[in-house]
Formats: sequence, C-alpha cells, structure tokens
Amino acid sequence: MLCSLLEKQLDSLIDDEELRWIISWGVSERSVALEELNQKRELFGEQFLNEIADEYFKDKDIKIRPVAALLIGGIYYMTLIAHTNNGLMCGIDIRKEEAQTEIKKTLKQIVEWAYL
Repeated sequence: MLCSLLEKQLDSLIDDEELRWIISWGVSERSVALEELNQKRELFGEQFLNEIADEYFKDKDIKIRPVAALLIGGIYYMTLIAHTNNGLMCGIDIRKEEAQTEIKKTLKQIVEWAYL
C-alpha cells in the first residue's frame, strides 16, 4: 500500500504543475493556508501509518516513518528540480517515462527491503 501511495504521489507531481507549485511554495514561504494544508496532509499520513505500518514495525529495528519521509522528500525534490530548472538528479530525468518506471521500481525495492 505504501508503494502505491508513493507511486501515485510521483505521478501526481509529474503531471500536475499546480501541485508542484504548491509544494514549492510550501517549502519556500510561510503561509496560514499552506500550514493548514500541511496539517491535513500530516493527518492523512498519521492515519495511514497508525493503521497500516506502525503495528507491523513496532518490534522491528527498521522505522518506517523515516524511510517514508526520505522517499517522499526524494519524490518532491526530483519532480520539482526537473520541472523548474530542467534538472537531472544522478543523471535521471524524471520527466521521461523510462526514468519514472525505474524510480517506481526502486521505490518498491526500498519499501520491500524495509518490510523484510
């Protein structure tokens, strides 16, 4: 389920210029509206983690919340830099379909490693 959410997030950020703009705005400026949006996003994430992931990981050495945070941050950065400054990251152009496929495959691998 985490993989599916991450893939949907990647697809949304690649396809939706307005969403990328909101994310960019949210990391560069302080705003009551953006703070409220962030709180709603965190509530959704908290609900997901509480219901799906926390119980599974409670007795494991791996903490899924930092793993998820790093993956989400990577998705944000890759999509923002590619669409803002035509930037590559590690030679990857996330705007290309084959790169998106590879990133999704890698997201799945990382989540599977965490669940081992």
